[in-house]
Amino acid sequence: MKRSKQSGFTLIELLVVIAIIAILAAILFPVFAQAREKARATTCLSNFKQLGTAITMYTQDYEGAYPLAWYSNPAYGFDCVLQPYVKNVQIFDCPSNTTTPRYWDGYVKYFNIPPPGIPGDYAMNGDLTNRNGLGLNEANIQNPAGAILMTEIWDTRGAGGAKTSHTVGGKKVLDGPEHEIFTTQKNDVCSRIPFKIHQGGSNYNFCDGHAKWERVEATWTQWHADNTELKGNPTVCDTRKAQGKGG
Repeated sequence: MKRSKQSGFTLIELLVVIAIIAILAAILFPVFAQAREKARATTCLSNFKQLGTAITMYTQDYEGAYPLAWYSNPAYGFDCVLQPYVKNVQIFDCPSNTTTPRYWDGYVKYFNIPPPGIPGDYAMNGDLTNRNGLGLNEANIQNPAGAILMTEIWDTRGAGGAKTSHTVGGKKVLDGPEHEIFTTQKNDVCSRIPFKIHQGGSNYNFCDGHAKWERVEATWTQWHADNTELKGNPTVCDTRKAQGKGG
């Protein structure tokens, strides 16, 4: 009695199948990555919208005054001041931007926030919220819908992890990013914010409370209370883009 021959794939057929799978993977993986980043960007923008609402509530409670970015004695920031309105430290965490948490004496002393502190992914516009230690009032803003109040920020005291430190309760704590950014030149923006972290742009909060995604080129007149354009050319932005950096 003859045995039937077992059918199977030839080597060439297997190689064809493997090649097809590789081609499909090359097509689909970038799509999946873009979808994942879109979801992260949406989460970040949602954070900004909630923080915009919190700041609006704060200004209503304090006769139109915006919160300061930084309070020096004892040390704490706007992220603490907004806690009564948001009741959530993770709202300061952008899924696409990992930074060193912020934790200073005032965080635990006044707000009972335990270590490691609050995510340091967002910062205030220093021109509006820390001008010589003072903040501006809503009435000082020429165009609230066109003036940036809050932005995303790099781990500015050391990429990939803070390199400077301070002490809280006698224990060493790494410095998170600054609580504000000051801008006079376009390059001040280019070197401080992850300006293309979300599919070519980043998220911002504005003085009227709304939040939106923008490319960095759209922000040059949005950093000062009178909407004057920042000086100079954005050479740092150009360099970072050429290097595939900036986000």
